[in-house]
Amino acid sequence: ALHDLLALVCGFPSFYGRIWDAFWDAITGLVQMPHVVMIWDWDLLATRLPRSALSLLESLTSAREQYPETAAELRLHAEGDAVIDVAAEFRRLEAIAKLS
Repeated sequence: ALHDLLALVCGFPSFYGRIWDAFWDAITGLVQMPHVVMIWDWDLLATRLPRSALSLLESLTSAREQYPETAAELRLHAEGDAVIDVAAEFRRLEAIAKLS
């Protein structure tokens, strides 16, 4: 369901593979990404799907590091419109993944 939503919102083609490797391919060359990707209610996503949230963060932050001229800037918002520090959230989710 998350990949379906990502495909819809990002305008991925119908042949999008709905796995994280395919997501990487899509955001780094298959489609033109917006300048900014804002994810609202990130805290809910990270709580319900922590591994998927980590994969999403890994993909978007790595794309920004490797392709800064074309990759989207990532902004995370929690419930109530609080802004979440992307680097801190990445470290938090990595720690959770190591525990599970």
